[in-house]
Amino acid sequence: PSSAASDVYKRQMVNSPMWPNLETYLQEQIQMTQLALEVATSELEVYRKQGRLASLRELLALKEQLNKKKQW
Repeated sequence: PSSAASDVYKRQMVNSPMWPNLETYLQEQIQMTQLALEVATSELEVYRKQGRLASLRELLALKEQLNKKKQW
C-alpha cells in the first residue's frame, strides 16, 4: 500500500479502543525481553533480543510518531 494508505491504517490502529491494551502488552513484552537479554549466553541470542527490543519499542512509539507527523 502507499504511504498515505499505510498511515491511515496506522492511525485507525492507534485510535482504536484496543490500543491501551496493546500498549500494555508491548510494555510487558519489552520487560520480558530485557530480562531475557540480561541472561542471554550467546552472541546470536543477544542480537535477536536486541532486535526484538527495537521492534517492540518502535511499535510502542507508533502513536507518538504519527502524532508528530500529523503536526507537520
